[in-house]
Amino acid sequence: MMNPFVDFEGMNDNQLENKINEITKKYFMTHNADLKYQLATVLNMYKEELFNRRQKVYQEQFEKQKGLDNLIKVN
Repeated sequence: MMNPFVDFEGMNDNQLENKINEITKKYFMTHNADLKYQLATVLNMYKEELFNRRQKVYQEQFEKQKGLDNLIKVN
């Protein structure tokens, strides 16, 4: 579920982590079930964005290492 009011474009990974921590604190502070549902939805969006960014970096590093395999010859 996408929320049109959540924008990840101008945020770096540290800002995403800070936002995740902030929303998590707010989630546990409230007793309103509807608000908890909304916070959980937004929290999942931030976590998914951070996961996708980290996965992309991992994939890029993996591809670089794959290219190095041809340089090492073991007889």
